[in-house]
Amino acid sequence: VLGRDGMPGMQAGRALRLQAQDAKERLARDAEVPVTALRFLGIAALNYALSRAVFSDLIATDLAGAMARLERALAASGVTPRTLARLFLSGGTCHVPDIRDRITRQFADRLTPTLRLPD
Repeated sequence: VLGRDGMPGMQAGRALRLQAQDAKERLARDAEVPVTALRFLGIAALNYALSRAVFSDLIATDLAGAMARLERALAASGVTPRTLARLFLSGGTCHVPDIRDRITRQFADRLTPTLRLPD
């Protein structure tokens, strides 16, 4: 969908963003997911099979940066992985296998994957 100026419309961008978010969530359980758009950038159809391996490559630099920021935040607060009592994960991104694996390797027994509230 193109806007009046010939550029991709807001609706097309939003639809593609939602599809990318859905693909990220589905890659947590599926090895490959389709990403499609009827008119991509007003040129042609986008029909792409995104694999978990390609997604892992795409996020590797961001994941390394996020882990470095987490380590700096802990250090700035005086907490080390050994003195950390519990680490709670929240949000859809924590279900991405590479992210979960990296955090599990670093924090192992301190990781609380699900917060269980008292009845």
